[in-house]
Amino acid sequence: MVFRARRFATFLVASALVSCRGKEGGQVSHETVAPPPAVAEKPLPKPLAAPFAGLDLSRMTIDGALATAMLPSGERAELTVDATLQRAAEKLLEHHRFDRAGVVVVDVDDGHILAWASRRTSGHGDVNLEANVPAASLFKMVTGAALVEHAHLSPESETCYSGGFHNIGLRELKERPGHEDACASLSLAMGKSLNTVFARLAVKHLKPAVLEHEARQLGFGAAMPFDVQGAASDVHVPTDTLGFARTAAGFANSTTSPLHAALLAATFARGGERPEPHIVERIVDATGSVRYERPAPKAESILAPEVARAVGRMMEATVAEGTSRKAFHHGDAAWLGTAVAGKTGTLNVPDAGGLVTWFAGFTERTRGSTRHPVAIATLVVSGPLWDVKANVLARDVLRAWEKPEVATAWAEGRGFGDAATRRGRRGSHAKKPR
Repeated sequence: MVFRARRFATFLVASALVSCRGKEGGQVSHETVAPPPAVAEKPLPKPLAAPFAGLDLSRMTIDGALATAMLPSGERAELTVDATLQRAAEKLLEHHRFDRAGVVVVDVDDGHILAWASRRTSGHGDVNLEANVPAASLFKMVTGAALVEHAHLSPESETCYSGGFHNIGLRELKERPGHEDACASLSLAMGKSLNTVFARLAVKHLKPAVLEHEARQLGFGAAMPFDVQGAASDVHVPTDTLGFARTAAGFANSTTSPLHAALLAATFARGGERPEPHIVERIVDATGSVRYERPAPKAESILAPEVARAVGRMMEATVAEGTSRKAFHHGDAAWLGTAVAGKTGTLNVPDAGGLVTWFAGFTERTRGSTRHPVAIATLVVSGPLWDVKANVLARDVLRAWEKPEVATAWAEGRGFGDAATRRGRRGSHAKKPR
């Protein structure tokens, strides 16, 4: 019995030693080992994409050459704007004390926003993103494109006309061979914003559905793709003759925003391609990690090149001999060293705040062998007392773009002249959409 007990005890000890040696020697153990508790992985932040909720461009800050704006998340958006041009544009709006005004300058080649200035003395919101102001005669760019594309007219096509400077009625639509006041090419009609010419040509050569299609092709009715959500420009083309004619001339039924107006000008400057606009270069979080970078430049072809070039040639007449000649020239000398093409719009709209004036156009700055085309849109809405219109504002912003020394002076609040000599005007506003 003692012998058997000792043998049994020896067997237990030996089994234990074999088990230990098996684990130490890498042999497979049949024991069940509980797995370690799972480590919870931290979810990756969602990728950022435009439009960026809460990005307020009216709270832009400039530090040296860098312009930034904060997101509600605490992330910082670094912007594409030219810091000196931006400061100059802001100082111009402040100097003129506009009731409501906006400035958008866009690089035609890549869609970068180079200046984004907005001012209003009452209410809230970014003027450049709002599309609740009549497009006025800016809409003639749409009608002009439709006449070239669908009626096969050219900038040299001539039309005789009478009246229509302040309004369009059925009388102005009736042709009177041999009894007209004057004749004008389509270019001159664009440059001088001749309402009767555009109204008659639209009634004669276009259908309401065709004009509305052209407007929607050029971006009316849909919000512009952009880093900040904006309102869509609106258009409605009536089917009755007089309503159709008045719409084609820019008297009614279309609204737009400074952002859209700048992109319209950029489309004609670029030969029918609309650049996709961006103002956010990158977004950086609190740790310095880059959360977003602007994608490669893109452009959408929306007009045939020959149509865009024809409208661009018409727009050159606005500054050369039309409604903006005085704004862009002092005597016979031009304020700028490069040619400017553009379109004005003027309409008295009490519901919109008073006198609405627009300028949308394009030019290029050339230094050495470098060509740098830009498009611009300016909007000024004034009450009974006003200083300058949108075309003068556009001229000054483009002067700042062309001449860095001017931009620097204005950015620092210098060189505006004596504010007491400003041309304040009181009284009735112009009624014609020019």
